[in-house]
Amino acid sequence: MVVVGNILGSPRAEADYAMLSRAFVETAEFQACVETQDFNYVVGRRGAGKSALFARVKEHYERQQDTVTLAAKPAEHETLSIQKLLIEAATNYNEMRAIARVAWKVHILLWTLSRVLTHYKASKAQNYEMLSSLATDTGPYFTKTRSIDVPTS
Repeated sequence: MVVVGNILGSPRAEADYAMLSRAFVETAEFQACVETQDFNYVVGRRGAGKSALFARVKEHYERQQDTVTLAAKPAEHETLSIQKLLIEAATNYNEMRAIARVAWKVHILLWTLSRVLTHYKASKAQNYEMLSSLATDTGPYFTKTRSIDVPTS
């Protein structure tokens, strides 16, 4: 018998989606992410399963037909830039956390606005020019934002 490749999967788990999918265990953390309306931050050491959890939660919401999924994974340089700005803008952890939450909400709203403006009826909206200008001038904060289109019924 000849074994080709690493039977344990790719050295970087997020590069091996098939293995992540087969080996994933729905933990209490997974349930917390899919059953609450709160914003969830997943933090853990390298190899703790953050990428697997992210992929499975994203997959869970993609299956729901009445949900549009925004999966945002800032690039490393964006994260470092934001961290630097937070350190300059805040004097303690609670302030940094509050600013980060607002920044994420603004990012989500701007992303949503840019998606809504692509709808063929959007140009007929009363404030279309202002909204279009806002979306164009500011745009979503992070460049690595992926959208999943939901079929319209």
